[in-house]
Amino acid sequence: MRVLIAPDCYGDTLTAVEAARAIADGWHRGRPDDELTLAPQSDGGPGFVGVLAGRLGEVHSLRVHGPLTAQVSADWVLDPATPITAYIECAQACGLALLGGPPTVQTALAAHSRGVGQLIAAAVRASAARIVVGLGGSSCTDGGRGMVADLGGLAAGRKLLADVELIAATRTKTGLKVECVLDTRVYEKGIKVSKAAMKALDIRGDEFHPEWNYSVVPRMPKS
Repeated sequence: MRVLIAPDCYGDTLTAVEAARAIADGWHRGRPDDELTLAPQSDGGPGFVGVLAGRLGEVHSLRVHGPLTAQVSADWVLDPATPITAYIECAQACGLALLGGPPTVQTALAAHSRGVGQLIAAAVRASAARIVVGLGGSSCTDGGRGMVADLGGLAAGRKLLADVELIAATRTKTGLKVECVLDTRVYEKGIKVSKAAMKALDIRGDEFHPEWNYSVVPRMPKS
């Protein structure tokens, strides 16, 4: 059997790449003869660059302004194929995970996007003709003001990006038609798994917090 494994990231636990590998590892243990294709996904938020890094271009690292006062190391991808395209992840420079703790009123007011501007400038210096910015998971509330400031201001930023295709959101050329169908069937509620059914499962706890981290080993059909 051929299996496509295409997860997004799992919150603050696994990146999309790590999740795909973990699923593949577990699947392979139960069905070693299946053909697995790993295709981790991203919606542009945290993990965007990590997903692309395994598929195209070269990964570059740059020290930039984090969302507060500290400097952070941010990765971005440069695809040399024509047109030369840079892929930037906002969360690498101003992500929630870089706040050093849960968001507060103080961090909400202080967080900025200056590091994103530095990444865009680095992409331009690398001769990128197209820059794709992955949005999501950011902590900044400055509306992009910090980014513009680090590009030299509005006038300088426009001049710098005059010959660059900057993509932060896209739409199809002919429009996207979405059709919804209402499921009117009635489903039984309050179904509970019996103790006997739970006992029949082969659940194996991990060494680290087995009450949260565990594997359910599939039951192989008898030949």
